[in-house]
Amino acid sequence: MDNAKYNIGTRIDGKYAMLSLSGKAAEYYLGTDPLTVFEYGNEEKRYAYSYAENPYTDKEMVSDLTFEELQEAFEKMQAEKEKNNNGGLDMDKRTDTEKMQPDGFLTGEHIRTPRGSFSLTSMTVEQMKEAGYGLHHESDDGKYLIMGNGTQAFAVAAVPPEKQPEKKELTALLTIIQGDMTKYINMGDMSMDDIFRQLKKSALPFIEIKGDVIYDGGRFAALEQSGRVSVSVTADIDNDRLTVYEINGVPEDDRTKENTRIWTREKMSNFLKERVREPKSDNSQHSPYHGVGRSHASEHEHLM
Repeated sequence: MDNAKYNIGTRIDGKYAMLSLSGKAAEYYLGTDPLTVFEYGNEEKRYAYSYAENPYTDKEMVSDLTFEELQEAFEKMQAEKEKNNNGGLDMDKRTDTEKMQPDGFLTGEHIRTPRGSFSLTSMTVEQMKEAGYGLHHESDDGKYLIMGNGTQAFAVAAVPPEKQPEKKELTALLTIIQGDMTKYINMGDMSMDDIFRQLKKSALPFIEIKGDVIYDGGRFAALEQSGRVSVSVTADIDNDRLTVYEINGVPEDDRTKENTRIWTREKMSNFLKERVREPKSDNSQHSPYHGVGRSHASEHEHLM
């Protein structure tokens, strides 16, 4: 491998540098395959990739690709993987019969009725009907339908189980810029007002504010772009500027002007002095930005 050409310092690893990939390409690149990508060139960027466990010694690297060609290569590889996973058949080219065979969706359970024992399939009633199966009879408790096509019969849930919505554990982020240093902090479940109170109390925020420090800017950026964050605050101490990103737990791809908001205060010190008030002792005072994070003071804030 020509280290001078590919410059190992520009190796693209992980989930952060390739956020512009299409969904199909990203699905392949971010999978479990030992795939390594390099970006090189100054005026006109070029890309190379390798499957080798040690890509720095790989002689058969695929190189000299534009970003679009790299993306297209990943999309084709992902499509090929899906085709192989589906028994060599492209799902879009399968016939309706091939797609809807209940014995290909067996759960391993058996449902007993007075008329016999029937294998349970995870297909829905509508899918069974599309596959040519009709109602034969019901289980005594009414939870299952036995559906047959004149040759075979299977059990199917009368009402598909409802998926429970996942409970989101939201977190708040804080970036502090001071001198030539930048500090990324995961503030846990603090609200925006909690963070403002921390900044107002701290003469030297870079030193005094404590939290789960993230030392990798890429990791921080990926978290900020995910759907796990309620608010992200950037405090530029030297320029006395405060920037707030009200993310509200919305992943980057789904953000709009309606569900998120970005705002800046050029005089951060004045803003914190005028707008931030200490919570009442009964914790009943709410944030002026109600709905973003928790509105009451955190235990962390009380301990400071």
